[in-house]
Amino acid sequence: MSARDRDAAPVTDPREVFSFGRMATRALGAAGLVLLLSVPAIVVLGKHSPGGALAVAVLAVVLTVAVIALVARREMRPMQQALDEARARAKAKAEAGAKTDGTNTVGND
Repeated sequence: MSARDRDAAPVTDPREVFSFGRMATRALGAAGLVLLLSVPAIVVLGKHSPGGALAVAVLAVVLTVAVIALVARREMRPMQQALDEARARAKAKAEAGAKTDGTNTVGND
């Protein structure tokens, strides 16, 4: 199956969709865009008000970190949902097995 066919096929398992490289590329691309857009404001303010330029630069760094976290969280959401569902199924299965097993492991000295 070619990459083109794989991308076009419906995917039922989020683990097949998740790519760490794609997540990192998108997060760093968004961060780079924030920094790229803030540089002209920093340069213009730097000529008139160095303190203002410093404030904009600090704000740009904070926004960059926030954008990285936001994009990474968005990319990880399907994988996290799949993990949560798997944990819930395992917990339900373990509880169902404990109820039908009839054995009590507590206090069996």
